[in-house]
Parts: sequence; C-alpha cells; structure tokens
Amino acid sequence: MIKKLLQFSLGNKFAIFLMVVLIILGGVYSSAKLKLELLPDVENPVISVQTTMSGATPQSTQDGISSKIDNQVRSLAYVNSVQTESIPNASIVTVEYDNGTDMDKAEEQLKKEIDKIKFKDGVGEPELTRNSMDAFPIVAYSFTSNNQKLKDVTKKLNQQLVPKLQTIDGVQNAQLNGQTNREVSLKFKQKNLDEKGLTANDVEKRH
Repeated sequence: MIKKLLQFSLGNKFAIFLMVVLIILGGVYSSAKLKLELLPDVENPVISVQTTMSGATPQSTQDGISSKIDNQVRSLAYVNSVQTESIPNASIVTVEYDNGTDMDKAEEQLKKEIDKIKFKDGVGEPELTRNSMDAFPIVAYSFTSNNQKLKDVTKKLNQQLVPKLQTIDGVQNAQLNGQTNREVSLKFKQKNLDEKGLTANDVEKRH
C-alpha cells in the first residue's frame, strides 16, 4: 500500500503539490473565520432568585419567601426543578429549566409570576440572576482620592457613577466593592424582650 502511494506521488508531483496548496489555503481560510473567545457564551438553563428579609430567621424566610416562590413557579412551562435555600435574612431559590429553553422568555415569565406574589412588609425586591459566562465581570476600575475620605468617595460613586453605568446598553449590572458602609449591631436582652412581649424583629422594625 505504501509502495503504491510512493509511486503515485513520484509520478504525479504536480497533483501532490496542488493538494498541499489547497490544504494550506483551506487551513488559513478556516482559521480566519474561526471566532475565538476568552469566555465562550455558555449559559446553563438556570435562574437564581435572591430575596432579602432583614432580621428574619431561616424558618421565617422559608415560610415567608422560599415556599411562596417555589409554589408559584414550579408549574411553569419548561421548569425542570426548583431548589430553595433559606438562610438568616435571605432566601435563594434556584430554578432549573430544560435544555434548549429560551432563557430570555423564561426570565421574563419568571419575573411576572414572582411579581404576583404578595410578600409581607420588610421583604426586599427579588433579584433574578442568570448563570452565564457573560455574567462574569469584564471591566474593573479602581478609584482613589487624595482629598476625600473613603466614605465620601463611596457615597459619590454610589450616587453618581453606578446609576449611569447601569443605563449603558449591554451592561447587565454594575457593582461597587471595597467601600465602607456604616453598620450598627444590636444586642438584645432576651429577658427584657420577653417581659414586654417583643422579639428582636419587632424592635428592628420600630427603628
């Protein structure tokens, strides 16, 4: 077999040369048309719903948020599974869809269903997040100031820069990290709360 190939090659040098040229040209053309991406557009058919509830226990978030969302969206078309996670102050509901589902339409439908739910006072606006490689941060900036304190720079960026970035076409989200936020920690004496018939959540709501 090899001997016949050698004989053919030696007897048809021009044909072999032409084949090699065509292969090279084909490779060059293919490489020029091939799109290379650092982060390919790979999207899992999953949407996460995160909802906050300040001062709530895991059981409270389960009863007041997670279970309500689960019951509302489980029967939607193309929904494969729904998983809930209830932690202090927050609820995370993960909705997985069938492969091939149009995620733009699925997200729109999911939001409409969640908007129908009546949550009690103190529950934040549910935030929908799609698990996509496109959701990874693409651009990051650092800001410093020699004349202002960090808290002043933080306030200015939150009020002036972040809202403008979020209005740019193609920007899904803009977040500010590394800033300083004022927080107050409250410690309650359970005995005094019991005497007045209050809970820690009741005190937080009044203040």
